[in-house]
Amino acid sequence: MSRYLRIVAALLAVPALLWLAGYGWHAYRVRSLAAECLTLERAGHWVRLLRSAREWTRLEPESRKARQAGATAGRLLRDVSAVAEFLESFPRDLPEDVPSLSMLADLKFGPLNRPDEGAEVCRDILNVVPNHQESHQRLIYYYAMTQQQIAMQSQITMAITNECELSEAYVYGFLGSGLRLQNGADVTRRWLAGDTTSERLLVALALHISQSLSGAIPSVDEATAQKLRLQQKERESALRELLLQYPENQELLAYLLLDAMETGSAARAGELLVQAPPESDQDFRFWHVRGWVFAHLQEYKEAERSYEKAIQLNPLDWRIRFHLAETLRGTGRLEEADRMNQIAISGRAIEKELLQQPDMRSIPADIYRRLSEYCRQCNSLRMANRITSFLNRSDAETQSGMEAQSGFSQPKP
Repeated sequence: MSRYLRIVAALLAVPALLWLAGYGWHAYRVRSLAAECLTLERAGHWVRLLRSAREWTRLEPESRKARQAGATAGRLLRDVSAVAEFLESFPRDLPEDVPSLSMLADLKFGPLNRPDEGAEVCRDILNVVPNHQESHQRLIYYYAMTQQQIAMQSQITMAITNECELSEAYVYGFLGSGLRLQNGADVTRRWLAGDTTSERLLVALALHISQSLSGAIPSVDEATAQKLRLQQKERESALRELLLQYPENQELLAYLLLDAMETGSAARAGELLVQAPPESDQDFRFWHVRGWVFAHLQEYKEAERSYEKAIQLNPLDWRIRFHLAETLRGTGRLEEADRMNQIAISGRAIEKELLQQPDMRSIPADIYRRLSEYCRQCNSLRMANRITSFLNRSDAETQSGMEAQSGFSQPKP
């Protein structure tokens, strides 16, 4: 019996010994590759480093250091696909992961032309570091470029809540539906190269082009004016065809609704509202147009309710307040209407001046001060306070710079 047990024990020991031998070899090989990659990186042998990092990653897929070594080699070799290869499955759990993930987001929004995936990476970063300014900035830019108005407003709110927004967030948040991006069509076309069938990008491109063709024909020679009129007709036809293809696309519907309101086409607005998807209940643009349609039908109570809902969802849109003022005037509430109209006039003036600025960096402090006051009038106190804080920081930095240049400093109180 004892001999039988010894045989069984020996047989059971063989797999264990083989496993230990394999584990030992694996651990040895991983240590060797780690040391090898460090030596190659210091020596600047990027091709060999890339090869060794691939082997290390194959043996230890969860190793952050292995993936960082490979990404470093790919970056220095200017091999975008190699960098992406190592960063695609990079862990997304720790604050220390953020620099590598931020590099991956750069690639997604840049040469890889996969902006949806880039946005996903940024959201993962914010799950780990909620006040990561660069990720908030990228997402605001991404939502603006892809014409996702509600998502952009929500991201701006998140950035302000975490006190990590850049000053452009105030402008984007205020302009809302009035925001126009000069490079919108070019960037969207580039992104479409990475996914030629993307509904989101196809709609965004059409809207960027349409915005550039909207408005009155300027005072130009007749030949140019005729060409612009033809382009505008083609624009309307293209948008109708796009709606047939994507009948429930929220951004497209919202754009067409606002266009119908601006051109006074209440019947067309009513037709489009019937197509509104369920998520439009949280979209201020749909409530704005509903209010306008009700006002057109002289159903002032329903119009007022719709406008108030729109203002609740987006307090800073001066156009809603302008239309609400008209409705209040129609019901005889003249004092309230005048107050609402004055706020709208202030907002419209700020928007006009903002749109005349050559770029975001050139916006005068006075416009920001007036924007802060406008936010207070609209009861958007958090944004008002953040703009004031931004102005105070800017004044302090300017004063500090002047002191440094002069060699003197002001006495401390």
